[in-house]
Amino acid sequence: MPDHAQRIIPMLSYEDGYQALEWLCAVFGFTEQARWIDNGILSHGEIVMGEDMVMLAQPTPDYRNPNHPR
Repeated sequence: MPDHAQRIIPMLSYEDGYQALEWLCAVFGFTEQARWIDNGILSHGEIVMGEDMVMLAQPTPDYRNPNHPR
C-alpha cells in the first residue's frame, strides 16, 4: 500500500443528506466528490479533504441510523 492509503472510510447517515454534505464542505473545507440520488434521496455522497474521504447517505427503509432503527 502507498504511504498514505486510507484504510478506514467512515460512512455517516444524515436525515437531510444534501444539507449535511453542503454544510460539511462549507464549514470544514471538504470538497464534494460524488452525489448519487435515488428517488430523491442522497443514496451515496463522497466528500474529500486532501487524500481522505468520508461517505454520506440518507436513511432509507433498508437502512436507518441508530436513532431510528428499522
